[in-house]
Amino acid sequence: MGFITPLITIATGVMGFLQARSQNKAIEASMEAQNEATAARQQQLADQNAVARHNRLREASQAEGRIRALSAESGLSGRSFEAIAFQNQFESQFDQQTLLNNLGNDFGLAQSQNRAAQAQLASQGRSPLLSGISSGLQGASVGLQIDDAIQRRQLLGQQQGRLTTATRELGKL
Repeated sequence: MGFITPLITIATGVMGFLQARSQNKAIEASMEAQNEATAARQQQLADQNAVARHNRLREASQAEGRIRALSAESGLSGRSFEAIAFQNQFESQFDQQTLLNNLGNDFGLAQSQNRAAQAQLASQGRSPLLSGISSGLQGASVGLQIDDAIQRRQLLGQQQGRLTTATRELGKL
């Protein structure tokens, strides 16, 4: 075995190790970006939900004002006004709770999608050590083939030299 096999083995092993490490760093960066995107999405959802809840509270307050004005004009008071105001308040609270539940569901969906993306990215990772060993073994195979070809060429050259010498010797006879 010549010097080529160990050189190719080491070189390809190191290259495989470095490539796997580089790929893993890229995967980690992608995972971090995915986490940041999920956090941004959740913030958007929270902001949208806060606006929707604020709008619903404003609508309920406006409705209560209209109920008070109408009841004052019509002379409605007591239980009738209280019942209408209570219904308005109940619906407003129900809507608030529904919006909060929807936000929780949206957050859960965003987290689930993030976990799926993280798992997919993680599955693309490689062990630098195993990649280095695997690449080194492939390099050793190539190196052995090259060494074998060199040895065959040298042997062929020696045989041609002997044949030339033998041909000269025969020509002298």
